[in-house]
Amino acid sequence: MSNELMKAAVRYARELGWHVFPIHGIDDEGRCTCGREDCPRPGKHPVMANGQDAATNDVMDIVEIWTKWPLSNIGIKTGPSSIDVLDLDDKEGKEFAKQYIQEWDTPTSETGGGGLHLVYKHPAGGELRSSQRLWARGTLTDENGREKPNWLPIEFKGSTGQFTAPPSRHASGKRYAWKIDPFANKIKPLPKNVRQRMEEIEAERKERQRKALAKRKQYSASTPELAVVAEALSFIPVRQTNEEWFQCVAAVHSAFPGPEGVALIESWSPGYEGEVEERFASLD
Repeated sequence: MSNELMKAAVRYARELGWHVFPIHGIDDEGRCTCGREDCPRPGKHPVMANGQDAATNDVMDIVEIWTKWPLSNIGIKTGPSSIDVLDLDDKEGKEFAKQYIQEWDTPTSETGGGGLHLVYKHPAGGELRSSQRLWARGTLTDENGREKPNWLPIEFKGSTGQFTAPPSRHASGKRYAWKIDPFANKIKPLPKNVRQRMEEIEAERKERQRKALAKRKQYSASTPELAVVAEALSFIPVRQTNEEWFQCVAAVHSAFPGPEGVALIESWSPGYEGEVEERFASLD
């Protein structure tokens, strides 16, 4: 099977130009190849220290990587591969998507967990960042009595995204498999209504960033150290994985656990609405 994974990774790079990188796989006993008994993301986290930044479409590099780690699942970095992916996690997400998404006749893989990955061409000349919160159905009440959107399990993997490709093995033991093969079927353009929704989300993010910057400047007047940290953050790329972004959030929280820290993060790299506050609350 390891040979099959290498062959698939090479084929993605050679025939489609996709940039691949190794993700820890699942061994024959159902354990993550990272070796941790309590692995929180079995079969879903990168093998190499530089994560998805290790992605390449150089065939010789790919052969060397899968020779060294033959059980590795195959990660695809969407940005340099010029593709976007809609990740539909369960029945509710798929049912909503069938009503809303205009184009389904595009390469699609079935995940080992019962979801779908729909692959589309990334729009030329535009950057659409990844988002885990696209559409909500009604609201939910949290433990503090606050109403929050009931987000559907649909994720957009855009310029900063990644996804796991067949024939990788899921933690369930099942294999990812192509339902519509990208080698035999045309990758369709991102549906217009999905692109419009992503542009709305990006506009909302920029507006939150603008407001957060104004707040940060107010806080900096009484807390000069805030400006020093803000300058340091400016040297860190905004386009990061969720894990890398959260590491920065945790570092800022350790020094500025209050609203000034929230403003600092949101003025640098805001997530979805309310995400920074939620992350800070989880660290308190």
